[in-house]
Amino acid sequence: MGGMFSGLAAEKYDRQYPDSYLFRRLVQYLRPHWRRLTIVTVTGLAMSLAGALIPIIVAGGIDALQRDAGVEQLALLVGALLATVVMQYGANWLRRLSLNQAVAKTIAHMRKDALAAAVERDMAFYDETKSGKVLSRITSDTEEFACKILHHTTTTHLLVGIFGLFPTRSYSLTGTDSCHQSIVSLQ
Repeated sequence: MGGMFSGLAAEKYDRQYPDSYLFRRLVQYLRPHWRRLTIVTVTGLAMSLAGALIPIIVAGGIDALQRDAGVEQLALLVGALLATVVMQYGANWLRRLSLNQAVAKTIAHMRKDALAAAVERDMAFYDETKSGKVLSRITSDTEEFACKILHHTTTTHLLVGIFGLFPTRSYSLTGTDSCHQSIVSLQ
């Protein structure tokens, strides 16, 4: 399986499950955190909107300077830029807090369930497999999974901002920024 699960190494005791089953299990783990995930979604959209508005406000400021607009209009644009940046900062802080809490609690629940399943294994299983290796695998796989969720969530919110507002201003800017974000997200 590539993409999101590419870092998870296979062992001989691994079981194969269909994607639909894994998705249902993931939803079961995330269901108790729906409020936090709603906050993540709303603040992610607010961040995307604010991030997309910044270049538009700056462009408006440049246009106003070229037209020799009054100080009042420039002050209004600077105030709008400041408010947008503060909104973006606050939304990002709340989004990261909520997302990290939801992921941490989900991963803790997954680890607890995986450890309980490991304890319930037949003793003959541990004749062939070292218990430390199983515990290490539980820890490393859930940690890798958490990192993938955090990374993919951040990338998704950036792309929503790019494709949500940039096309209304400039298709070339949309294409350039989406290529840039794609390259950054691969690292």
